Parts: sequence; C-alpha cells; structure tokens
Amino acid sequence: MDLLPIIQKRCSCRRYDQTRTVERELIDKVLEAGRLAPSGKNTQPWHFYVITNAEKIKELGKAIEPGVIKDVPKMAGAAAEKGVSNIVFYDAPVIVNVSMNKKNSIDTRQMDIGLTVENMILMAETLGLGTLPVYNSKWYGQDLITQTCKIPEEEEFMLTLCIGYIDPAQPRTVRPRKELSQIATYVDL
Repeated sequence: MDLLPIIQKRCSCRRYDQTRTVERELIDKVLEAGRLAPSGKNTQPWHFYVITNAEKIKELGKAIEPGVIKDVPKMAGAAAEKGVSNIVFYDAPVIVNVSMNKKNSIDTRQMDIGLTVENMILMAETLGLGTLPVYNSKWYGQDLITQTCKIPEEEEFMLTLCIGYIDPAQPRTVRPRKELSQIATYVDL
C-alpha cells in the first residue's frame, strides 16, 4: 500500500455533489480513522459531533457567515463563483464538529487535533470523498456550535470537517507545494 499518491492528489473540496448522500458506513469509517489517531500520552481527547441534516448545516453556516464575510470579504465572492450558498460549510452534506477535552495541555491539544483530523481526511480521500477542514466555525461560531451539539463544559470545540462526494464539475486542483529541499535539512551531514 502506497499512501503518497493519495496524499499527492488530495485537495480541499469547496463544492459537493448535491445529488449524493454520504452513506453512514462511510462516515463511520472516516470517524474510525480519527479514533485510531495517535495522541499525546494516548489520551485520545477528541469527540466527534456529526451533523447530516442539510437544513441544520445550512442554518449553522448562515449564522456564522456574517463574521466570516466581515473579516474575509473575498470569501463571499469566491463562494458565489463556485455556485455554493453556504460560504462556511460549502453546502457539504456532512459536517463533523471536533472537540477536545480541556484537561489536556494546550500544546498536546493542537497536535492531537491535527493528527485525528488528518487521519479522517486521508480516510475520506481513500473512500472517494472530499473534505474541507474549517477553522472559521471556531472563530465565529464557537458558542453556537457548542450549544447546538450540546458539547459539555469539559470539552472545547476546535474545528469542523466538511465531508461529501466531490461535485464532478469541480476540478481537482492541487495547489503547488514547496520542494523538499526547501523545507528539509539533514543536520547530521
């Protein structure tokens, strides 16, 4: 099994196929990949709050949208250009709101959130699903999502992962990456 080709072709999805529903079995596989991620001291501090109700996703997005547009006005134009009505969640049919236990140190929480979400992103890609990690949902919708998902006091909402089948009309454009020689240095040479 070679993981590198999957990583090389993966790109953020900002337009989802509105004619296809993501099967519960596939959502569970994505969540299972997140569950199996490594974590600092094996604390496994995450919790996944899954929303598949299109109206609820749209409602949350619309409530968060004004803050996003105020701070990043070009996002409204970019969303309209892509033909999506929701610039926060890009009309994704599934959103996973990820929280972390507050007892973990802030240092390990940052690492742990990256590990679990990357596992989910890569699993989704292998299943033919597109993803988009959304941090605007925390910046502009922390209280709303915490209330909606009934996230307990001992957890902190961290981010949303959008999941869905990629709209066949959306080109898969992988952004350029720096060459390895630009970002890696062998210090023992």
